[in-house]
Amino acid sequence: AVIRFFFKRVSSIRVGFTCFAANTATSSFSLRSFCLFLLFVVIFIQILIVNSFEFGTRQHAEQGYAPAQCNLGLSYAYGRGIVKDEVAAVEWYRKAVERGYVRAQCNLGEMYADGRGVAKDEAAAVEWYRKSAEQGYARAQCNLGEMYADGRGVTKDETASCRLVL
Repeated sequence: AVIRFFFKRVSSIRVGFTCFAANTATSSFSLRSFCLFLLFVVIFIQILIVNSFEFGTRQHAEQGYAPAQCNLGLSYAYGRGIVKDEVAAVEWYRKAVERGYVRAQCNLGEMYADGRGVAKDEAAAVEWYRKSAEQGYARAQCNLGEMYADGRGVTKDETASCRLVL
């Protein structure tokens, strides 16, 4: 299916290039037609990249590859290339977390901290940040430090916050 999709798009480019070449051969060639052709090529490449990314990422995620599961979670969380679905994002983060993927632990903590796709639970966010921070993930250390500084989900502790953030 992907190969068929690719060849259909390549045929479209070939037709567009043929039309462009025909315009250059006549005296009616203009900068405007050249710009339109370039715009067509750029849009085509973007469509191809988004479709191949989503297909490849989903395929690898379903096979259990934790980085792909986390990336698919990010795609769902922010609507990158697919329809935004924060509940699905949390599900994919959980699958990556089950495989011990540190980045997914931090992302899951952010979902709990903001109440996106799950009920807002700052204590759970702190636990996910802590698990990720203990493994050396810098963003989780920063997020955990902010939680300590603000007293969100934990007792306010500026010393612990400074130790984590700095």
